[in-house]
Amino acid sequence: MINVKNIGFIGLGNVGSKLANSVLILGYNLFIYDLDSNKCRNFKKKSAIECPSIKKLIESIGVIITFLPSPKSISQVVDKFKIQAKISNIIFNIFNNGRKKMVKDH
Repeated sequence: MINVKNIGFIGLGNVGSKLANSVLILGYNLFIYDLDSNKCRNFKKKSAIECPSIKKLIESIGVIITFLPSPKSISQVVDKFKIQAKISNIIFNIFNNGRKKMVKDH
């Protein structure tokens, strides 16, 4: 069974950081990962749990939300999910910047 009280965010840029704040305000346990650990600092002060790797984040939670800037970065993370995700993981991918390229490539 999926533990929906534990939500994981990958990417704490402009969109991810705003939604991460909402998740904390709503009382969920927030597990976070960003290549730039400085972006995690403020969320750790608000009770978020920084994961040292995507693998640790996936092991800790059932719902994963990514906020990544490009199709290439999404592909890199999804490749890690394929190896590490559990059957019970629900993965949402939300991104903005790469839309034109993604449509063009497909």
